[in-house]
Amino acid sequence: MKSIKLQDKVVVVTGASGGIGAAMAKEFASAGARVVLAARSQPVIERLANELGGPGRALTLPTDVADVSSVEGMVEQTLSAFGRIDILVNNAGIGYFAPLRQVKLDRVRHVFDVNVMGPLVAIQAVVPHMQTQGDGHIINVLTCAGRIPIPFQGIYGASKAALILLTDTLRVELAPLRIAVTGIYPGTVNTSFENNALREGDSYTLCPFESGCGSPPEVIARGVVQAARRRPRDAWFSFQGRRYVVTGMFWPGWLDARMAEVRDAVEPPPKSDRPWEDLLIPR
Repeated sequence: MKSIKLQDKVVVVTGASGGIGAAMAKEFASAGARVVLAARSQPVIERLANELGGPGRALTLPTDVADVSSVEGMVEQTLSAFGRIDILVNNAGIGYFAPLRQVKLDRVRHVFDVNVMGPLVAIQAVVPHMQTQGDGHIINVLTCAGRIPIPFQGIYGASKAALILLTDTLRVELAPLRIAVTGIYPGTVNTSFENNALREGDSYTLCPFESGCGSPPEVIARGVVQAARRRPRDAWFSFQGRRYVVTGMFWPGWLDARMAEVRDAVEPPPKSDRPWEDLLIPR
């Protein structure tokens, strides 16, 4: 497919206050796009907007993706400001670290509101406008945890599994409308994801290092912008994560054994002598 120029395209990025979201916003802006920064923290996205060129190039919209009216308002305000939406990046998400036997149902609902309902509401709001434009691109940030049973991430993984199926179904449904749909699998990224995650207790973690684990968010952001230009079906940024997914499809017993090793290393007290780096599973 011919590479799509991003100059003056209107790109909405949810979860733009930090991590991959902020890095993506910078990359899209560098490519000449007009960027809508949607996140709950208004002071943070306002500072980022000033870095990206201020009004006309970057629009800040305080948004809670767990709130339907907030998401719908995000879309309406973007259309009011720019008149169109070319690319929607559903990036906002929240983790939940806990054994399934201990999860709290109110927290489970919140995770699904953020990780599933928020993207779905945004998609339903933008699709009619993209259809009228005759073109559009929806990019959903997914995770390997939605395809493999990572211990103590069952609720997070289940929410992302739902988003994966929505993404794959949307791709088929929206193709006749000339709206592309791309799934992004970042792998483990060095962000504040684990620090911001919900958890029961404070012992469950897959990254024990204060310096963080995984790829720099800027690397993933550059890959996402390239995906916006090329519109692939999926974009994977973790060889290890894809290996687990593919191998587990054919040898599920191997995958169960591998996840048991992770369980034993993560569940306190640690029971494995294997290096932590070898046990890290891509999110």
